[in-house]
Amino acid sequence: MKVWLTLWLMLTGSPGLWPPLLAKDIYVDNINGKDAYNGFSQEVAPGGAGPLASIDKALRLAGPGDTVHLVPTGQPYRQTADFYGVKGGQPGKPLVLDGHGATLTGAEECSPEGWKQWRDDVVMRDDLISHVFLLVNDRMVFATRNVDCLKPGEVCFSPEELNRLHFWPPPGKKAEDCVVEAGWSDGRSVKLDGKGWKRASSSNPALMRYEGLQEPAWVKVDGVSVSLVRAKERLSPGQWCSEGNTMYYRPPAGQSLSTLKIAAIVRQNGVQMAGETAHVVVRNLNVRHVYNDGYNIHGHVTRAEFYNCHAFQCGDEGFSAHDACETLLDGAIYEYCDNGIANVNQQGFSITRNVILSNSRCVGFLIQGQARHELTGAILINNPTQIVAVNTRGEDLLIVNTADSPVRNSSAVRCSGESSFVRMTTAGNSSLFFVAPDSRLTLNDSLLTESQAVFHCRLEEPLTALKMKNVRVGEGVMMEWSSTYPWKKMTLKDWFKEAEKKGAAENCGLVEKDLAGCLMQGIIPEKLPADAGCSTQLLEKYVRYRQSGR
Repeated sequence: MKVWLTLWLMLTGSPGLWPPLLAKDIYVDNINGKDAYNGFSQEVAPGGAGPLASIDKALRLAGPGDTVHLVPTGQPYRQTADFYGVKGGQPGKPLVLDGHGATLTGAEECSPEGWKQWRDDVVMRDDLISHVFLLVNDRMVFATRNVDCLKPGEVCFSPEELNRLHFWPPPGKKAEDCVVEAGWSDGRSVKLDGKGWKRASSSNPALMRYEGLQEPAWVKVDGVSVSLVRAKERLSPGQWCSEGNTMYYRPPAGQSLSTLKIAAIVRQNGVQMAGETAHVVVRNLNVRHVYNDGYNIHGHVTRAEFYNCHAFQCGDEGFSAHDACETLLDGAIYEYCDNGIANVNQQGFSITRNVILSNSRCVGFLIQGQARHELTGAILINNPTQIVAVNTRGEDLLIVNTADSPVRNSSAVRCSGESSFVRMTTAGNSSLFFVAPDSRLTLNDSLLTESQAVFHCRLEEPLTALKMKNVRVGEGVMMEWSSTYPWKKMTLKDWFKEAEKKGAAENCGLVEKDLAGCLMQGIIPEKLPADAGCSTQLLEKYVRYRQSGR
């Protein structure tokens, strides 16, 4: 990792050594600013001096070595920091966006006055439409889709699901056994090919999908007309949906619009970059309530650095790099996002340091693609899958599913490609490692404190893919392996003995029994091995985070 960091600093220059020559400070103020001002003064002054109102204009005024400052007004910035078309800086002279702790939000208030009665207890509005989720009393409420409302024998059309027709076959029948006919208002009709039905991406194994159709005017199943199910007609108390440019909402039972604080999510990303933008620094910024990513990086963005950049309650990722991007992320908290970090770049690389990834709906740290990635000094808490690693090097990691976690069966690490982890501590996870058939995994100086968990390797001979040194595990941890079911099993402590004979394990053994319980409660155990597990500094940071009540 030190080699990577040295190379990065050689190419970019240290943030503390940027040449000040000719650099400009440009100010944005979301209360007192106007885009008619020149932007070069934080205070309004005669002659057109004063802060700008929009981040967009400030970024397009900025060049190499310049800093755009967001004035901390105490009010969220209802804007996107959009770098699309912004060239950026130069080596040693980056373009800087300093948020000074400001928050970018994707939410807009839905006042009670904007709602109109639709029918029964359901209200509607067409002046403002939310995407992915509504914010109700600061809680994320995800949209109810047509497909969520189906019952056996029913059909719906799903614009939000790539214009698919969804079908839940009647009890005892398969979709291909039913004669399904669709028709349109111009007189056209078609009998659907039974072989065209595919299993839908759903927790309901009976649900099927059919692609390539326009929304039909009518549908018949086995010669009987069935109505297309629409979510707006089946909303339960507290649910909402959208249809076209109209939003429908049914308030919780016993509550009125006047007692609810509702906000629509109207902005896609907090910070977005694409194309050939290069040598950019973003720092000291918060993003909340966007329907896609807090920080969305596409194209061939290079030398993009993010310091103390946080994201909360995003519809998709907290941070996501794509395509051929090169990013450095140092210091971040990502909470209640779909995935905390999801870097899917096929080229380039990502360096991620000093992050807390907590309460994701899917994965804390998700890596896909063929680029190289590093994760250092990271704390992962209560993510259903904590890490998905491809070609990833991890060092000084703490992975905990806490005693009060809503996640019943968390998976610590799922890995493929060549990955290595050093000084990792885990506690409370049901699955420690899932090693894919194409993996080669190295695990050193690590402390896996779970007393009951599984280490699963999808290989007939895991000794060809696993190398472990100075790893301590709970006594009841099981090793399961094989390329096909049924799995071969033995305790990991016994597997260590076999692995040592063949050079795949060295100095591996059991851990103290009481360590996991302390960590899951947010307490640093008194007895920790000095030569295995994450750093004391990381444990102390974890305890402070837990004590903060987040």
